[in-house]
Amino acid sequence: MTVCIAAICKSDDRVDAIVCTSDIPLSWRHPSEDLATIKLMKVHPNWHAMIAGTFGHRLRVLHNISEDLKAEPEVTVLQVEDAFANAYKEYRRKLVDELVLAPYGLRMEEFSQYRAEFGDSIFERLLGEIGRVKVGCEFLVCGFGPKRPHIFGVSNPTADNPSCITMHDERCFGAIGSGAYLAESGLYAYRQNAWNSVDITIYQTCAAKFSAEAATGVGKATSLRVLKKGGFLDYDDSLPDKLRKIWEKTRPKVPRAALAVIEASKREAKDSVGKEEAER
Repeated sequence: MTVCIAAICKSDDRVDAIVCTSDIPLSWRHPSEDLATIKLMKVHPNWHAMIAGTFGHRLRVLHNISEDLKAEPEVTVLQVEDAFANAYKEYRRKLVDELVLAPYGLRMEEFSQYRAEFGDSIFERLLGEIGRVKVGCEFLVCGFGPKRPHIFGVSNPTADNPSCITMHDERCFGAIGSGAYLAESGLYAYRQNAWNSVDITIYQTCAAKFSAEAATGVGKATSLRVLKKGGFLDYDDSLPDKLRKIWEKTRPKVPRAALAVIEASKREAKDSVGKEEAER
């Protein structure tokens, strides 16, 4: 697995930038690869998608999305959501056809008509297999509508979240992958919000990514991109490594004053126990 993080922030006194940070598995390091774009794929001049999970699944999903959006010079977040939702569901239907129904010469849209032919037992078993088919990747989509930046996630629906789309505009940041929980916890702790500057947001998303490395499968190498409408802000490729050195020196530690207070409290507790025993 992996971790991908995106956070909306401001530059030049306007909320008009998105910082994108992710890990890069060391096995992907190759001189011919643009490491900063391995997990950040452009689907429209103003919209990008970060990918976590089975990386090979992404192209079949993203191709249809790019085709749907390329004719429009500017698109709304609802248009992008619909394009991703439709492509994600269509790809899942293809997986069902290939993994479950191909031996029977059927497709997903035909399956419900064959209950009598299969019989209840086989039909219910196949229905259960269909329900267990999942798309092997998820996306964190970020970009710019006509008025402001947006972030939303695209993933397999669950009982808690029956839609494949999850909006992150309200909190202005999101994360996906096996390190998502640790990354988001870090951003909450930093009180990341859209009115933070680009510089502050770069540090806080990198620090959240470094913390997320404790999760299974999150690589140590770090990619950083700052999106602006129609382009990027340029930073040195070595910036995440420089920030890591600072983060390692300044990460939270237990203050000595706090340990002294705890120790004093322990002594006071012992004294109170001794007094109670003496009074008995």
